[in-house]
Amino acid sequence: MRPFPALIALALAGAVSAYPGEGSTGDNKTPTCPYAAQAANAKRQSSTSSSATFDPVKQKIDVTGVHAFKAPAKGDKRGPCPALNALANHGYLPHNGVTNFTEASEACNKVFGMGEDVSNLLSTLGTLLSGDPKTSVWDIYLRGAHNLYEADASPTYWDGYMNKGNPNTLNLKYFKQLYDRLPESDPNANFDYDVVVDHRAMRFNTSVSQNPRFYYSPFGGPGASASAHAFLGRLMANHSAEAPNGILNHQTLKSLFAVSGSSANLTYKVGHERIPDYYYRRPDDYNFPALGNDIRNAGQKYPKLLLTGGNTGKVNSFTSVNITDLTGGAYHATNPPETDNLLCFAFRMAQQEILEATRHDLEDLTAGMDLWNKKVAPSFAALNCASVGKYDTSLLKAFPGSKDYY
Repeated sequence: MRPFPALIALALAGAVSAYPGEGSTGDNKTPTCPYAAQAANAKRQSSTSSSATFDPVKQKIDVTGVHAFKAPAKGDKRGPCPALNALANHGYLPHNGVTNFTEASEACNKVFGMGEDVSNLLSTLGTLLSGDPKTSVWDIYLRGAHNLYEADASPTYWDGYMNKGNPNTLNLKYFKQLYDRLPESDPNANFDYDVVVDHRAMRFNTSVSQNPRFYYSPFGGPGASASAHAFLGRLMANHSAEAPNGILNHQTLKSLFAVSGSSANLTYKVGHERIPDYYYRRPDDYNFPALGNDIRNAGQKYPKLLLTGGNTGKVNSFTSVNITDLTGGAYHATNPPETDNLLCFAFRMAQQEILEATRHDLEDLTAGMDLWNKKVAPSFAALNCASVGKYDTSLLKAFPGSKDYY
């Protein structure tokens, strides 16, 4: 049974803000020291990268003993998030893929350095979209959460419609497109955030040109898709004293995406995401302000990435939605985009999309409200986000993909 959605609406309040980027799909233009040889390349990370001092004791992630890799067995849940799959394969989450709010939030922070504010939001969404608010139990397969928890135009996974309703498997073609952005023979290769943003723009274009039901929902596009790409560039890198801001090279990328082989013969093994040996997480946590800055910077380079809209039933028919009309005047297009406004819009749209995609379930109201108010709402307090008066869902009916919650 899907959870009661109104708890999210009641949890949020605020004042007027603005939202950038509507009205255009165009681009501006279109072993203890595993990466010593790549230290010089670490400077490519942008200003939102970590600048803390490397601590090999605090940052090392244990992948031995109870945390040694163990392949998923028949019936174990694995889903559209490579990081969650890897956490389950290494015992940081239950191996069967069924977790709860606290386990998931703490594991994402411990292993990958996801800020508590961000991990609390994602674990709350997992609970409310595909779990049980009364027990806070949910599973990482995330059934029914496509275009909510994760979205079309992901870094490497299929659009749901293009894979017979299954967005939970990697598309090797998309992975190879990312993998080949940097020479495989380059010992200094680093899939940093700038590389990932360029790949994200290409993935957007691919979905527009190949998926007639491509849908960039109000939260799924500017929020979920943006976050998935940001997490790739910011959370998956390995760290060392020589590269404290992290290096994500070809080997680490393949390991965390369950891919093996060279560019000419890449192989994907479903659900076998693995944390590399000698893996060191971020020295500090990646929180909402950093995520918001990254979303803003990506949108400044590629304004289309901040749009809401989709194809209207045939390829290359992408149409954007007027944000002001959608939100009853609460949010407006601005240039340049502002970090706080982007965060407010994304979280308000998460609220609204859950309201539209789920049914009322009075049994879950109290438990869900309690979880949201305790674990998510405090992160919004300082932003004073605008409330959405009238959310005009009629504007989304033009997009067939708006009905696709796999």
